[in-house]
Amino acid sequence: MLLTVWLLIPLGLLLVYSVVTDLSKRLIYDHATVPAIVYFMLIHTIHPQGKGVLYTLAGAGALLAAGLLMAWVSRGAFGGGDIKLLAAAGAALGALNGIVLIAAAFFAAGIAAWPLLLLRWLAPKRFGGIKELPMAPFIAVGAAAALLIGF
Repeated sequence: MLLTVWLLIPLGLLLVYSVVTDLSKRLIYDHATVPAIVYFMLIHTIHPQGKGVLYTLAGAGALLAAGLLMAWVSRGAFGGGDIKLLAAAGAALGALNGIVLIAAAFFAAGIAAWPLLLLRWLAPKRFGGIKELPMAPFIAVGAAAALLIGF
């Protein structure tokens, strides 16, 4: 229970802050994500109920790799802030929950993208400028799904 407080409150604050900045400024700041990665690694390492440094390294590494792959596939539309936010969530939740997070985040983003694609097709002059979505809200949805399913 105590470990949950040490993990979920900081993760929730990180996700809320990242969603707000991504929606308002289209940025996810390093001053939030990088210390969060270190924090989650320390908590899992030193807390008696922590799952150890390998757990956090596996989670952060798996989601970092997935984020880098997405950045490459999207030709840079999936940015560095998104990648580091994924790594921080992976450090908190671990690799298995990270897989759930990625699947739920991209499923939610896909559902949100369909109406935008339809609007771009129906009214290209009005909606043609929408080319990408901020991903932090969908990463937050994915984290919530991972916590609900929980491995």
